[in-house]
Amino acid sequence: MNTEQIRNKISDFFKTHPIFGIRLKTGLIVLVLSVTIFYVAQSLATFLHMEREIGGNVAGDYILGRIMAETLDRELVTSIFTRGREIYESIPEDVRSDSMDPDYLSRFDEIQTADYIELRQLLQQLAVESDVKWIDLRIMDEENGRTIFLMDSEERADQKFAAGFWQETASLVHTFGEDEILSGKANYFPMVAQMIGKQPESARVFCAYAPFYGPSGEVIGYIGVGEVLGSYNDDLANFRIIYIAIMVLFLTVVEILATIIIHYLIVRPIRKLTLAARKYNALEDKSNNRHIFDSQKIRTHDEIRFLARSMSELESDISQYITDLTAVTAEKERVSAELDVGARIQSSMLPESLEGYAGDRDFEISSFIKPAKEVGGDCYDYFVIDEDHVGLVIADVSGKGVPAALFMVIVKTLIKNTGLEEISPVCVVEKVNRQLCENNSETMFASVWYGVYTVSAHRIEYVNAGHENPFVYRADTGRFEMIEEDHDPVLGFDTEITFTERVMELHPGDKFLQYTDGIPEGTRVDEVLYGTDRMRDHLNSVRDRSGVELLTSLKDDVENFVEGAPQFDDMTMLLLELDSADTQTD
Repeated sequence: MNTEQIRNKISDFFKTHPIFGIRLKTGLIVLVLSVTIFYVAQSLATFLHMEREIGGNVAGDYILGRIMAETLDRELVTSIFTRGREIYESIPEDVRSDSMDPDYLSRFDEIQTADYIELRQLLQQLAVESDVKWIDLRIMDEENGRTIFLMDSEERADQKFAAGFWQETASLVHTFGEDEILSGKANYFPMVAQMIGKQPESARVFCAYAPFYGPSGEVIGYIGVGEVLGSYNDDLANFRIIYIAIMVLFLTVVEILATIIIHYLIVRPIRKLTLAARKYNALEDKSNNRHIFDSQKIRTHDEIRFLARSMSELESDISQYITDLTAVTAEKERVSAELDVGARIQSSMLPESLEGYAGDRDFEISSFIKPAKEVGGDCYDYFVIDEDHVGLVIADVSGKGVPAALFMVIVKTLIKNTGLEEISPVCVVEKVNRQLCENNSETMFASVWYGVYTVSAHRIEYVNAGHENPFVYRADTGRFEMIEEDHDPVLGFDTEITFTERVMELHPGDKFLQYTDGIPEGTRVDEVLYGTDRMRDHLNSVRDRSGVELLTSLKDDVENFVEGAPQFDDMTMLLLELDSADTQTD
């Protein structure tokens, strides 16, 4: 097997086995949706887990703060809050602007009595027993947005959170007051949830603070209880591991089930239709309806079933169409064969030369005809009447095709038969007109030019019944000119019409050309006509030619002008040429 054969086999394989088939595409879609659902569900579950854990601890810390507010030495705590606020408010702003300034912090030494230290040790013990990070006493400077710490249970090497140390309330990690906890807002922690993975370890803290009421019932300070989120992070990590394992298992099952369902509901029916279409396409004879699509038995009760039904109907329609087309083609071929025979019969009725003329002959008659269809409505004829007279006929019947051809045969036959009995062109045309008007139920008509050429006199006596103006070439001028004259009505309309007989004198070397309207009315695709002016110009350009050569040249010029546009009408020409004077003398 050569390289080209291998390439063709690979190409044929991928034509019937697409790389990205429906099964793979649907599997990828389900996988992407599963991963998306997994990510969203994991994020939401993590958030809800932290909300539940932290919310419960905040509520517990707040309750612890309220219990301490009721059980601690109220007189001592009240004195610390009252005196601490007095000291803070008595310090000028320029001094207290730096909360770590030793001079500023030293102002609060007076509240750090033995009772103060004993209370701080008690808070340290309570923090350990309650498993919280710290417990503090604080007051608020709402005007300047500050939280001032008066006592902190944690031991610190620096002065941060020492008595008097203050911090901007907005810079705290997050605090929860009584209003937030009681209203349930403490159970919503977007800030805390964001800090879990973004803030340093030292900042992962939260604090709930309970109000401390003075003797008159007003809030004079707060007891804060704070925790670090480190343990929550560990718990969250364990939660995530368990959650991810469960979700992976769940989504794997979902993926398998979804793939199976999609396969049976979508992929399998479509594959059946694909195989049926491929089998149908391989059939050489599609006219015999084999019900290929019906045999697939698709019962999905959805759009795929409607598609299968449509394909089955299409299969039946194509079969019927091919059967009908075969019959129509056979009929068309039969008609075409009959028309071909008709064209040959019609052509055989037209003379190729003047037969039976026994007198001296100093003229030639040439003709040309090209029907627009297989058979046409144009005709010409020339026949011997006696030894000094020749009948000349050219006619154009209304319509096209077979009806026109049949009517043309009648016209030609009547004119010739009548012309053999009558010398006068007027008598011939009037008799033929009356005969054509009889039983003319289809109201067909014909434009006819009929003339009798008298050989001895070189004269044409003729009748122009609605036909074209002829062209005459005069040897003395050396030019073709169109003879413009009044026309009589066409034949086949009215039996009472009278016709006018005209006479044209010819001289040696002259030429007489009559034609049908298919010549000047040759039309280009832009609907421009060939016209009689172009016809005259071309005739003069080939005036030295004679006979069929001249007629063929005129026909070729018309066809070149229309530039391949379809022939709309029959083209017919009849040419009478007289020998030159020199030839006749010889």
